[in-house]
Amino acid sequence: MANRRSTTREVEIEGRKIAADEKLSLNWISANRDGRTFDDPDAVRLDRDPADKLLFGAGIHYCLGAPLARLEMRIALEELLARTTMIELGADDLPRRHIYPSNGFGELPVRLR
Repeated sequence: MANRRSTTREVEIEGRKIAADEKLSLNWISANRDGRTFDDPDAVRLDRDPADKLLFGAGIHYCLGAPLARLEMRIALEELLARTTMIELGADDLPRRHIYPSNGFGELPVRLR
């Protein structure tokens, strides 16, 4: 969800100068909620273009486990959808986000039929 790095030289990012050997933390989860890239960035939208997401990184930082994670998710969703006719949020329980450094929901109460 985040990478910590130290700068090797002075750099400037969007008008802000960052000194050499300064400690930085890049929060990937924030990038996936960037209003400059996504309309309504806080909404869950399954129709978004996957090319815009940074979930599994890109370039030299591409996650080696990404294909396995995608396969596991596909199988889990196929099995869930094959056995249910309706999935809805629990009426009395609201979703709760995990506390940093975790990612996503800590709890997401649902009812299955």
